[in-house]
Amino acid sequence: MLRRQKKPLVESEVPTASLVDIAFLIIIFFIMTSTLAVTRGIVAEMPSAQKEQSAANNDKTPIVNINGTTLTLNDKTVTVDQLGKQLLEERFDLKTGGGKVVMFEASGEVDYQQYFEVIATISSAGGVIAFVSE
Repeated sequence: MLRRQKKPLVESEVPTASLVDIAFLIIIFFIMTSTLAVTRGIVAEMPSAQKEQSAANNDKTPIVNINGTTLTLNDKTVTVDQLGKQLLEERFDLKTGGGKVVMFEASGEVDYQQYFEVIATISSAGGVIAFVSE
């Protein structure tokens, strides 16, 4: 009886030299085909640190507060539309420096959409937002 001779095992290598090229091409592909979302920001004017002694600064500073789903302006419950109308009545465009400041406080769990709408409303009325934290 004839016995077959076992062939010696040959170790083979997986060619990995081209994997870097393929990974690079995949990265370029995803960069070129992805879309970038443009986020819209709010233009804000920072108040100056100088104290002014004018009649406009003697007015009471408006205080906007969001607590959960409740929005208040000077301790009166309002909607976002009413807030915009009342802030437009403040005539921030005629005031300078500290007269444009609107105190803004958010407490509790606040929905981001409402938070953003309130900030945009204050900014569009010409007010400068001063954030109050607890």
